[in-house]
Amino acid sequence: MRRSSPPPSLRVATFTIPAIGRVAPGSGGLGIGALPVPDGLDPLPGVDLRLVRGAPFPAEHLVVVNGGALTVSLAGGVARSLRLPDVVQAFDRRPPGLVGLVGAPLANACCLIREDGWSAVVLPSLGDIGSGSSSGSVALRADGLRVAAIGADGITEHDLASGGATVATHPGAFRAVAFDHEGALLCSLGAAIGAPDAAAVEGSPVVAIAAAAEAPVAVTAHEDGSYCAWNTETLKRMGTFTSPVGAAARLAISSDGGRIGLSGIDRVALHYLPDGRLGYLIENAVALVPDPRGEGFVIGGVWGTALAIAVEVPA
Repeated sequence: MRRSSPPPSLRVATFTIPAIGRVAPGSGGLGIGALPVPDGLDPLPGVDLRLVRGAPFPAEHLVVVNGGALTVSLAGGVARSLRLPDVVQAFDRRPPGLVGLVGAPLANACCLIREDGWSAVVLPSLGDIGSGSSSGSVALRADGLRVAAIGADGITEHDLASGGATVATHPGAFRAVAFDHEGALLCSLGAAIGAPDAAAVEGSPVVAIAAAAEAPVAVTAHEDGSYCAWNTETLKRMGTFTSPVGAAARLAISSDGGRIGLSGIDRVALHYLPDGRLGYLIENAVALVPDPRGEGFVIGGVWGTALAIAVEVPA
């Protein structure tokens, strides 16, 4: 890992972000220009959002941690910790085989997912606090103190306060895992979610889970391209929806469980829960994660990383 001198910021255009748009450079800086609303879509943004800060660091994947104080980006095998709201780099790290990120919404921690396993790191320095093997989904508890990793034989839980020591194992075949707002495991159970020892449910299988850090809400992506919102206390579905981003997009949920960011191959979307109403659909971007401090989001692509927040405009 190494500390880097902050490069020049990415100039952004601070006009209102349209519901349907595309990231592109303009005379006022990088902005999100309006596109025609596709047939069948009826987006309804919740608030007036504007880009306010940016950095010229590409982002293929983003997580927001510690209540919105930091975002961690991944691109080209490099993980970067960026301080918010200024979007200024603190540290970077380049571990071999880096392919993904999992963040702790309420703590200065994240997991760097490698091809052969995971490393839990403290932020912003990206220094190791534990590691382990995995062959599937990895989850980090909101407080940054426990990891759950899917392997060939099931789920293994690790205590990061003990350097990653194994504290529990759950045999079985699972495709996704997460921690709910009370720190309990949520596992894929066929078409449903629940505790690892619960029975599987028939239907389109769950392939990804995102659970809110401070509310009894989770969202699942399913093999058939649908998404479901769940009450994690009752384990009942609250709503089912599809997204113009497509199937099995990367999921990021706000800490209050009110918004879900979906990141696809060449577009991202923000949906409102529990019914999945579309708020924003933005092209030429591949990463979007809700900002837990307000109604905004952090967005990334080959052009860099930028923060969008609600800005009060004088009458």
